[in-house]
Amino acid sequence: MSGQARVVNVYDEGAMVGTSLRGGHGQGFIIDVDGQRVLFDTGLRGRYLLHNLRVLKIKPESIDLVILSHGHRDHCGGLPALLDEREEPLPVIAHPLIWESRAKGPGLPIINIGFPRLNAAQREKMQLREVEGWNRISEHLQVTGSIADRRDIQALGRNLYRHRDGKWGKDRFDDEISLVIESKNGPVLITGCGHPGITNILRHVVNHYGKDVHAVIGGAHMESFRKREVERVAEIIIDEFETPQLYLNHCTGPNGIMRMREHLGLDGVRDCFVGTELLFPL
Repeated sequence: MSGQARVVNVYDEGAMVGTSLRGGHGQGFIIDVDGQRVLFDTGLRGRYLLHNLRVLKIKPESIDLVILSHGHRDHCGGLPALLDEREEPLPVIAHPLIWESRAKGPGLPIINIGFPRLNAAQREKMQLREVEGWNRISEHLQVTGSIADRRDIQALGRNLYRHRDGKWGKDRFDDEISLVIESKNGPVLITGCGHPGITNILRHVVNHYGKDVHAVIGGAHMESFRKREVERVAEIIIDEFETPQLYLNHCTGPNGIMRMREHLGLDGVRDCFVGTELLFPL
């Protein structure tokens, strides 16, 4: 079947110049594919998400499905406002561990950064489906499931914690999932934060499909990486993954993006702000 997939950035720290779109901490993409509209992550603040959707002329009722990458609030904090804005129930896909309490330090966890609280009406409107492994959403869209093979640099964060079995421990982001659009030119990977390591996620996708990834869109959580760590990520991508087209934003951070461009060039690592629209043939 011919056609195309459309990806629109609706939430990010930066917004396109010359528009009334708003930037804010978090991540969110609309994916139109196979006659279905999917929202991947909701950003931190519902009012920013709803504002950007209005400017982009995307009605909340037109969203068929929400997929949440992981349990940090900058990726799921906009969900309550989105539920309030809708009359119809909203299907939501997430990993079972997304509900774990999350916090950040330094030291003992002191700031709650986990899943937002939902009231009774919001919970009733949310139609939850939990997934752990690879899961097909439509003809050309899949969820990756969590990443087990983490041989390369991970981005777990020095002061990020999760609560499990009655105690706090370092968050390994076992709940983080990504999306893959099966485009005519190869898999297109869409990430939330890439905490398990962007090269580990890439390898997970390549092993599943047996072909190189065509493009990567989203966060790669390198904002706290040292220069050598970023260089190592770039080297692995060049040596192992045939240099996919990168559209990095959010937690990749300005330094991470700049240093990746030192190795891959401006054309290899392109901007991806709120309002960015990408098309991929199917």
